[in-house]
Amino acid sequence: MRRGGGRLAQTLAVKLMSLSAQIIAIAPFSRHIAAALECPDGYEGVNDGASIITNIFIAEGDTALSRRLAEAFDVGPWELGKHQLIASNANLQLLRELFGAKNVEQFLLLASNGFSFYYLPNG
Repeated sequence: MRRGGGRLAQTLAVKLMSLSAQIIAIAPFSRHIAAALECPDGYEGVNDGASIITNIFIAEGDTALSRRLAEAFDVGPWELGKHQLIASNANLQLLRELFGAKNVEQFLLLASNGFSFYYLPNG
């Protein structure tokens, strides 16, 4: 007798598990983008050019919002090979609806300053 239920059981488990997700951004630090970062005051002692990672959009503990966040970048939540995002593909209207205009403006500022973005699921 086989344990684990096979491929169908694994597929169903992925679809039924709760999902949290976030968009993270990675790039060299620069003072003029500090206000767009998650904790702007925390970067006071950081040298320009230091590699940093920051959260942009967070859908903590909300499966529906996590899926919509992936949809806003035209990726599936579990399409792991597509999680490096292309900022210009973002559905800005959907992101504004989900996270507000201020967060989208911060995203655009980081995108225009060379940040790379990643969809990071947790479920």
